[in-house]
Amino acid sequence: MRGIVGNGRSTWKASIFGILLVSSVAGAPIAGSAAHKIEQVVRYASIGYPFGMTTSILFGCHHIAILQSAIPKQFILGTHDEFTIVKQLKTKLSSAAGQVEHT
Repeated sequence: MRGIVGNGRSTWKASIFGILLVSSVAGAPIAGSAAHKIEQVVRYASIGYPFGMTTSILFGCHHIAILQSAIPKQFILGTHDEFTIVKQLKTKLSSAAGQVEHT
């Protein structure tokens, strides 16, 4: 992938393989909402996605977009995550569309 800058605007040209969108914590829901709107995105990976009850107040509207997207998804969760417990992650991902993995 290479960035192209012209007229004060940045655009990105994807490689022939597409874009792997990687995000973490608070940026993960926002990136997940954008993933299905960018046709070059071929896979989405999230580190510490905030699926917890409290964070759902802030990011709940973003959860729907990534869960309904057909893009293959990988969710990585630490053993002592501050926002989401493993049970919450598994519950949310059980209704997700497309290929879903979690570690």
